[in-house]
Amino acid sequence: MKIQLDEAELKQAMETYVNKLGMSTKGKEITVSFTAGRSGNGHSATLDISSKALSVDTPTDTPPVSSVVPFDTEDGTEASETDDREPVDATNVFA
Repeated sequence: MKIQLDEAELKQAMETYVNKLGMSTKGKEITVSFTAGRSGNGHSATLDISSKALSVDTPTDTPPVSSVVPFDTEDGTEASETDDREPVDATNVFA
């Protein structure tokens, strides 16, 4: 019987082996490097297991927040003015 594994199958088998050793790979990035040895040293594989970097999607099409408050005038047209009210200090509300 002859079983031949490609690179992806070898990587999956190594990940399964590491999990069976009791090391969790869930949520981690696994990089496998293969090396062909010389003079009877055979082949080897090095596994680098690291935490995945969290990616944060920053929206690029979000308009800036404005302090302009629109309102309707007496003649029905819309106008706006800058909201220049003083901020309310709510630190002593429950004191």
